[in-house]
Formats: sequence, structure tokens, C-alpha cells
Amino acid sequence: MQPCEQNGVRRTATRRSFRVGLQRIAAAGAFAAVSLSCAHAADLPGPAGNPAHETIVVNGMSRDEVRQEVDKMVYAPWYRQVVRWDSSFCPLVSGLPERFRSFVVDRLNKAAESVIPGISKHCDTANVIVLFADNGTDAFNAIIARAPMLGSEQPPRGIGRHISIPPEIAAADLRKNLPVRWYRSNLRVPAPGAMDAFVPGIGEHNEQGVPEFESYSGGDWIKKTTQSETGSTIVIVDLPLASGSTWGQLADYISFVVLSGPRLGEIFDQNSIMSLFNDSHFQKTAPSRLTSFDRALLHALYAADPAQGANAEQGEIAYMVVDDLSLHRPTVR
Repeated sequence: MQPCEQNGVRRTATRRSFRVGLQRIAAAGAFAAVSLSCAHAADLPGPAGNPAHETIVVNGMSRDEVRQEVDKMVYAPWYRQVVRWDSSFCPLVSGLPERFRSFVVDRLNKAAESVIPGISKHCDTANVIVLFADNGTDAFNAIIARAPMLGSEQPPRGIGRHISIPPEIAAADLRKNLPVRWYRSNLRVPAPGAMDAFVPGIGEHNEQGVPEFESYSGGDWIKKTTQSETGSTIVIVDLPLASGSTWGQLADYISFVVLSGPRLGEIFDQNSIMSLFNDSHFQKTAPSRLTSFDRALLHALYAADPAQGANAEQGEIAYMVVDDLSLHRPTVR
């Protein structure tokens, strides 16, 4: 077996904020906490080959059930906006031997490229951080104690020292023993076609509860709605708790988490790869990879109008998922 990497970093960040963020983590010993022991690497199966084809009855879900799943998988409070990535998607995977690290990165990139237009093949500022650890709670505590990276509403892109910690209620959930835990920072930006005279957090709210801002053009004040984008995401995988899954399942699970931002700790329908760790442990009956339901939801999320309230957009996404799946026969999982 290859020796375990201490950080898994194979590219050099050029932005100072990113370098500072990683230096603070290293100083805190966070990467030591998340470095993989070779013994645990051996406990997990290697990257899966072609999985057995099993039919999944995606149309067994009613419209209401689809909407309920959308609300959990594309989570946002009603007074916020649904969050998605733009083309600045740059993953960094740490704590794995190179063979497994590159496998996870490849799955992440392929999933992102399938739904995000214009994604760059080459990036130098990581904003998707996936840490594999022997103890996920210790890894999270080490990061929060010395180098809090995510959780603010208006962080810079990538990882930097100015980003605040998650709200306490979220931090409490993140300290529970979970196979996989995640949190992210969000950016509020002008909707397409809006002027650049946008001040985050300033402005009124429209009838859907979506923040608005004002810009000046030709003697008139123009009101435009905003949209939310993901600034950065961190995912912590607790290897002992995640044991039992294949690398293919785990990589697809992480990809869905990163791209859609599900609510942590929910129980997900068995039609989704997100059911892999229902009840906080590995489920043998979970799909072997992203399902047709998962792919339909991701495509709907990135095709829906982002400049609207969360409740309205979740409804639009659910409609698109039902419409998509009703046009296709059940597919393999």
C-alpha cells in the first residue's frame, strides 16, 4: 500500500487567502487529525467496478413525496434563496493515498461538469475541501478552534482567515458522530443582467422574501433581485463510521452533497444515493451510485431560475424532476 499523504495537496494555490487558510489549519494540527491511517484505508473496499444493474422504480414517488425530498436535498429556509455553484468549482481532497484521492477528485469533477456550465479544467484556489479523517468530530473541532473557514454569508471565494465559523446551532450538529458531515459559505450576488452597484445585505425584500438592491442607470433607480452562490464547502468523512460503502458510493455521495447542499442529518428516500448513511450509519440497501432521481434533481437545480425565493424555486425544481422522470423508463442504479 502506498504511504498515507499528510495533506493530499497536489496543486499550488496562488491566492494569499487560500495559503493563509491552509497554513492556519496546518498550525492547528488539523491535517494531522484528518490524515488517514493505512489500516483504515485497507478496511474500505477499493474503487468499485461495474455495479450490478438493479432496476429502481423512480416513479413510485408521488409529487408530494418528490417535493418533500427536494426540500431536504436542496435545503434553504423559506426566507433565503437556494444556493448553487457557479463555474469557480475547485476541489481539494486530503487524507487519502493518491490512488483513492484521485478517484474521488475525478468523480467530483465529472459530476460538477455534468451540471455546471463553463467549469474550468484548471483551478488554483480550492473551494471544495474534502477531508478524510480517523475521527470526524476531532477534525471539525480542530478546524473551528484555530482556522474557521466557512459559515459566513459574504466570504471571499476560496478559503481565507476572514471567514466566520458556522452558527452555534449548526456547529452542534456538526459535532455529532456522523459518517459524513458538511457545511458551506454562501455568496449573495446580483441576478444576471443587474448592475454592479450592489451592496451585500442592503436593500428591501420583495413579495417572495428575496433580498433586493437598487442600482442607478440613466437617471433611474432600478430594483433587481439577487441570487445566492456557494462560496466554499467543506466535507469531513469519518472513515471508521463510513466503512461498508464502496469508494464509488462514497464518491457519488460526496458529489451530491457538494453540488446540492442537503440538510445535514435528514432521512432520505431510498431512490437516492443520499440514503447511503440514513440513521447515521451505512445502509446496505442504498443505491450503488447516483440514481436517475439524483441526476434529475441536480439538473433541475442548475436549470431553475435562481433569482427567486427558496420556496418558489424548490417548487420549480420538484416540477422539473417529476416532468423529467415521467418521460423516461426506470433506469439502473
